[in-house]
Amino acid sequence: MAQLFAAAPANDLPSVPNYNVCPATRIHVVASDGGQRQLTAMRWGFVPHWYQRETAGPLLINARAETLAQKPAFAEACRSRRCLIPAAGFYEWTKDAAGNRLPWYVQHRDCEPIAFAGIWQSWGPEALKTCAIVTTSANQTLKPIHHRMPLILPSQDWDLWLGEAGKGAARLMQPGAEGALIAHRVAPVVNSNRAAGPELIEPFFDGTANTRTVCQTGQTGSEGADRENSETAYPEPDSPVAARPATNGATKRKDIAACPDQAPGQDLVQAPDQSPGKAPDQTKRQGRLF
Repeated sequence: MAQLFAAAPANDLPSVPNYNVCPATRIHVVASDGGQRQLTAMRWGFVPHWYQRETAGPLLINARAETLAQKPAFAEACRSRRCLIPAAGFYEWTKDAAGNRLPWYVQHRDCEPIAFAGIWQSWGPEALKTCAIVTTSANQTLKPIHHRMPLILPSQDWDLWLGEAGKGAARLMQPGAEGALIAHRVAPVVNSNRAAGPELIEPFFDGTANTRTVCQTGQTGSEGADRENSETAYPEPDSPVAARPATNGATKRKDIAACPDQAPGQDLVQAPDQSPGKAPDQTKRQGRLF
């Protein structure tokens, strides 16, 4: 992975592959310091600088591209602490007529690694590094599954997002290219944060339509009523609104993944759930900030 991103690897990187990355997990992140890229470990779940303790508020796993430059929690990181979060894929959910959550695995059509746009923050006296994934409205390929998606950057845009190629990164905050991603159903076992192993991303057939191309599924996006806002989706466990384990041991959680023939060193990262509604486009405003 370090070679792919032309980054110097840290010595304390978490083990990979990981087929079930959950919030608060340490993940691989690529950041740039003075033009020198570093592959380092950060905790997934952004902690704003004003938190008096890590658990002082919601764990911010995602950040909307449309409001990234205006949110007090993210504005400074948007200007000066942008990063790349490598993954082999991610999970997203639809629902059947009975309200059951049906997981899908999304990956690059060519099974190439994905780079999510991210932001990071160093918090507290021990300089805890935390990060969040930037999300945008879904493209036509993924809309049958969900109305939001991670902001995925092609390799030619990495230097601009990392601040190595001057200003103008705001123009990158658009839905990904059509047709670049494919998806297939996977087993509901992935709904549990205890699940692990490559079998989590294997195609799952339950008698309903299943295809590797999302745009042909005919599925509709999940109902928004039970969706948490992606910027506050995973509060810390002691928060009164934290997601709690269900009686069967499963937890309400989001997205992750790996490619079946994933090479060692490819990190897996969860992507977003989002409450319904689309924020107004802020690209022009963002363009003046970074």
